[in-house]
Amino acid sequence: MLTASTVISLHASNSVPTDQGEEPNACPLSSLFQGNSQDQLAGAFAKLNAAIEANPNNAKLYEERAALKSLRRDFKAAIEDANRAAEIDPADADAYKLRAWVRAVSQDFSGAASDYDRAIELKPGDADTFYWRGKFRVLTGQLEPAAEDFTKAIELDPLATTAYYERGVLKAQKADFEGAITDYNSVLALIPNYVPALNRRGIAKNHLGHKNEALADFDKAIRLDGAISDYSVAIRTKRDFAWYQEREKLEERKGDYRAAISDYDQMIELTPANWMNIIHRAKLKRVAGDEEGAQADIAKICEMRPQFKDLILRMMKDPGAERVGQTR
Repeated sequence: MLTASTVISLHASNSVPTDQGEEPNACPLSSLFQGNSQDQLAGAFAKLNAAIEANPNNAKLYEERAALKSLRRDFKAAIEDANRAAEIDPADADAYKLRAWVRAVSQDFSGAASDYDRAIELKPGDADTFYWRGKFRVLTGQLEPAAEDFTKAIELDPLATTAYYERGVLKAQKADFEGAITDYNSVLALIPNYVPALNRRGIAKNHLGHKNEALADFDKAIRLDGAISDYSVAIRTKRDFAWYQEREKLEERKGDYRAAISDYDQMIELTPANWMNIIHRAKLKRVAGDEEGAQADIAKICEMRPQFKDLILRMMKDPGAERVGQTR
């Protein structure tokens, strides 16, 4: 049976971590509809419509259809089915949890808050509802209450990896990097290859001055992500770029310019139009004694952005750069 929790988790499985963790408007059904998703959704709708016609007072059927409608981003219709489920069975916490998520995505924050509270009142031992209310509170800027919800979810379910992860993100935002690392460690103890946790743990370790450990986390994250074939190119590019950028900062501070230049090579390959990265690589090459390579980068930048040539040359602060920049 397709439940509210399944749908909410489904959207989340396709989300990209942000500064607040994963996207709060995500849901778990996508994994059920890989490949011929439209055909599967159409078939599921047909079966549910027939089942509801035969059993019009079955609240769970309306919840399932609401979940499917949310996958199609038909949120108005999803709310109508969730309303009907709540009317049929006012004690069904899942109906309120699903409707809360749909209302949050629809920016009805007051209604979403009310529904999450009602779902918890009806089912206070459900870790999943506390987790999703925590995500909603992050979305609406209620960071302390969100952390409390993640903590409660962990108390109810010590294996709630997503709650550890989200709480770790909030701790890092408060500069509690030790606490954040503890939470990321809990995630990685359960899912050793969870790439976002590796990446964020690396950032936290960097803040604490544990440079080598941070580099190890970034390197492992990059290796793992490259091996995950079902991530889209866009998501992989965004994540890799962030990791290379963080790792480059560490290597430059350690004086490992060759490694930092190598990371810039990767970043430039991922985002070739970002000429500022070429400027940074040129500066590193110069510091590392590769003046020829630096001049080649300067020439490339001036070719890419001739309107900014004077600015570029001033940034590089090298009289020879102007001569190179003139060769086009």
